[in-house]
This record gives sequence, C-alpha cells and structure tokens, in this order.
Amino acid sequence: MNVTLVYNSKSGKAFSAEELRARFKKHDITIDHMMPFSDEITTELQAHSKNGGIIAVVGGDGTMSSVANVIAGNKVAMMPLPGGTLNHFTKDLGISQDLDEALSRAVESTPKRIDVARVNGKVFLNNSSIGLYPFAVHVRSHFEDVLGKWPAAFIGSVRALLRYRLYDVTIDSKTIKTPFIFVGNNDYHLESLDLAGRRKLTGGVLSVYVLKTQSAWQLAAVLLRFVFGRLKSSPDAKLWQTKHVTIHSKRGTIRVTRDGEVEKLATPLEYVIEPESLLIIGSS
Repeated sequence: MNVTLVYNSKSGKAFSAEELRARFKKHDITIDHMMPFSDEITTELQAHSKNGGIIAVVGGDGTMSSVANVIAGNKVAMMPLPGGTLNHFTKDLGISQDLDEALSRAVESTPKRIDVARVNGKVFLNNSSIGLYPFAVHVRSHFEDVLGKWPAAFIGSVRALLRYRLYDVTIDSKTIKTPFIFVGNNDYHLESLDLAGRRKLTGGVLSVYVLKTQSAWQLAAVLLRFVFGRLKSSPDAKLWQTKHVTIHSKRGTIRVTRDGEVEKLATPLEYVIEPESLLIIGSS
C-alpha cells in the first residue's frame, strides 16, 4: 500500500517524521510523500489528490477536518490515524487509538463512505457551534500560553457569559432567538445530549441543539457541560435532527467553531449535511 502522509507534529502525540516512517514501513505501507501540517496544506493536498490515491492523516480532530475540507467529494481516500489529544473522529469511526494497531487494521480494511457536514461550504467532521463557546475559546487562546489551559478557559467562560449575543436560527421554517447553538454531523445522542460519541456517520442528518434561555446561571451551566462534553436536555433547549440549518445575525461576520477551531464566517450561516462524500480507510 502506498500513501501520502499528512502529519501534525504539534498535536497531542507529536510523532516525529522518522518515527512515522518506521511505523508505516513495519506494516508494509510505503510513504510516497510526507507533508507536515501547516497553513499551506490546502495547496499541497490539492496537488496530491487530483488522481485519487490514499491520504493518511496523523493528528487531532482539527487536522482531520482540514484535510477532509480539501478531499471530501472526490476520489481520494482518507486514512485517519490517532495522533491528537481527544481524537473524537477516529474513536467514532472505531479506529484503534494505538497507532500500530490502527495501521495493521487499515491495511486489511475495506474502504467505506461517510457523511460530512458543511457550514458555508467548509467541512466539519464532528461538530460546530456558535455563540458562547466560540467566544470563550477565542478569549482562552490569548491567555493559555501564560496562564495554562484551565485558568485561561475559566477567564474565557466568564467573559463569554458577560458579553453573549443572541442569534436568529431558522430550522424547518421555525425561527427562535438563542445565545448558544450546537450543530453535529449525524446523531449525537440527542435524547441524552451525549457529545462523547456517535452511533454512526452515515445517517444523513444534522443534530442541532439550541438553547432558548437567557439566564446567566443556566448559560454558565450549559457552557461548562459543553466544555466537558456533557450537554443535558432541558425545558429551555430545543432539539432537532434535520438536513439544513440557517443562522442569521445582524453582524456581518460571527465566530464559529469547526471541530474545535475558531474562525469568523460571513452571515447568514448555512449548515448542510453531505451524505457519503468522504471515502475512509481503516474504520471498523
């Protein structure tokens, strides 16, 4: 088996190029080209994915999402391999979190297609959110290097609660105002709001959680639960499974998270599910 490898040496497990070459070789996988993850990865990937082939990816969820954003919808196959801190995507695919075992299984696996979701045309594999959480992450990023992750996260959460905004969300022709929106690729166990895993990635739906409350205490509780991956259903929340979501704002751009990464996107935001658009190697 021959692959092009994208690896993120700064992600959780921080494998070196030399170590990755040795591990791939042990499983009779030849790396034709190695690409360290960078801001220029889109241009490099486009050149290497025009004629199909396999793109192996070692990194976290953000790295996986960036690669999928380039290759979803074409003939190239993606081989996701665990290399980040949380690795939600590889876990949901049933891929072993031990790199050697994951490589061994990938060689013997049958390729299959899964769904991706998009917001304004950009892919996300796990979930996206608007409102409290993106603002908290944005603030956290300014303090994390100096104070550490959790103190910075606390400061970000407090500022988000003090400065939250309301957004108009239109789902299935119904519009409500909300300070917090979660949109997931496929079924995120909406009956329990379990963000730790999905039953499948081929259901062809978006899972949408919209909070209607504006109480500061309730917003604080929701934000903490979201950070720790445990949202809970409540009378102040609305839950949907749908194929399309439109989010309006009076602001021209708003902060959005896609698989944990924050960016500003132009409004209105259009969320859609794109069934079976990504070919995967190595999933169970």
